[in-house]
Amino acid sequence: MKNTRNRGTVIAGAALILVGLFFLIGQFAPQYFGEQYWWPWSIVGVGVIFLVMTLLSRVGGLAMPGTILTGTGLMLYWQNLTGHWYSWAYTWTLIIGLVGLGLILGALEDVRMQRALPAGLVLSIV
Repeated sequence: MKNTRNRGTVIAGAALILVGLFFLIGQFAPQYFGEQYWWPWSIVGVGVIFLVMTLLSRVGGLAMPGTILTGTGLMLYWQNLTGHWYSWAYTWTLIIGLVGLGLILGALEDVRMQRALPAGLVLSIV
């Protein structure tokens, strides 16, 4: 019981540290992290929280939404930064590779997901 409580505290603390780092970086580079770019970075932040929770809790299933959200947020940030919104016509296909990356990370982190490693490799390559 005590170990579960400590793990939850570490996860919450890591999430707060990541949010604080995001705001600190926003103070130094407002041209890339200003108000107009807040919404894609919020998607990236949720994805990073999933990835941190994967590492701390050793639950590999959390890696897949983490990679999908982080990758999608980064794609949307790039499109918002450059104004190339038309690129979504083909960049959405990268989500398949993000699913594969999530399977690979999950299999590396969780012993119960070892059988998903070949599928993750195939999805990442294709």
